[in-house]
Amino acid sequence: MTSWVIALKSAASVNEGGSTSEGFIKVDPGGAKEVEATAANLLVGFLSREQEYSVAGRAPSSRPFYTSALRERVAQHRTPPYIRSGRVYFSTSDLRFFVVDMGTGSSIIQPSVTNRRDPNAAANWGFVELTYTDGLLYANISYVDFVGIVLGMILVARDGSSQTTAGLETDAVTRICQDLSRQSNLDGRRWTSLCVANADGNPIRVLSPGNYHDIKPGMYDKYWDAYVDDVWKKYATQDLFINTQSKAGMIKCRVVDGKLACDGTGQKFDKPTAKDIWGCNSGPFAASKSSTPIHIAVIPRLCAGFARSTLLVKGGNIQPSLSQQSYYTVDPTNHYSRIVHSYEDDGRGYTFAYDDVNPDGNEDASGVLSSNNVQALVIHVGGPIIQVSPR
Repeated sequence: MTSWVIALKSAASVNEGGSTSEGFIKVDPGGAKEVEATAANLLVGFLSREQEYSVAGRAPSSRPFYTSALRERVAQHRTPPYIRSGRVYFSTSDLRFFVVDMGTGSSIIQPSVTNRRDPNAAANWGFVELTYTDGLLYANISYVDFVGIVLGMILVARDGSSQTTAGLETDAVTRICQDLSRQSNLDGRRWTSLCVANADGNPIRVLSPGNYHDIKPGMYDKYWDAYVDDVWKKYATQDLFINTQSKAGMIKCRVVDGKLACDGTGQKFDKPTAKDIWGCNSGPFAASKSSTPIHIAVIPRLCAGFARSTLLVKGGNIQPSLSQQSYYTVDPTNHYSRIVHSYEDDGRGYTFAYDDVNPDGNEDASGVLSSNNVQALVIHVGGPIIQVSPR
């Protein structure tokens, strides 16, 4: 096994280098020395800028599994009894993982979508997220970070019932980039910079605004400012109600002295920035050890209201309460989420962190599948779902 010692890099290089005539970022994959060890792509551990990182290539004796286009069965492996925040990766070509010596232990470095020099930069890949514990399985397709290879899922229970998340249309990445180009023409924002192209100039993935904002904040620095000001102005004179969808019920909020105060939270919300709204995990949307259960319940519902731009539309004074037809209907909004959802066969799949915030009833924008009586989780790649019987 070959190893290198590299200096820590930040994930800020995707905006450097070439671009296509449409404004798509072009990848330029390098070798192992171009791998970035960041909090975003480390499987475990934490970063320290005071230490160096030893990065190792794949061992020659490793044996990756490839499934056949003829649908031959893959060797059976016993499912571990406990999986927390697991990922099942798929790629149309070899996908390389690395190991970093953290000084106190090792961590796997996962492929990076924000590093145009990553060895996997030209690969078309993606993953399904799942958690399996005490016989209960949760699985979802996530576009929170990016859109890549087209995936879908069917969860089959032992009683024969099934749940499906259809996933994206076959040519979704290309069509999403076309729509982002149209949006750029409408509002003058560089939405096309979210698209990542291979050496031939063909789009292979689409970055989320949150990922791109971390790389180049200037693109969206003040994108939400006027909207946030209008929200604060409205709820300084009338109440905003947050339905916690729990025993706490409806929580009344009002802007007082420049901050949003919600009953029972024990904390007040400052105005969120663009970074806060894209990620829903910083600024006023960051929970702390002192956060009360009510405060923690308010955070996702309030951030979802911003991301979907529903706080100022009719009925938006109760969050969540509006149907998906009311999401992303005014500007500014998360046009990435709007466009990605439009190419999901069933409109389901996470496009931002709290896309699982839904009004009471049967609506579900997240596409989470779950069961405590699982027989099989069938994942399909590249196109429409093929109904199969688990063997």
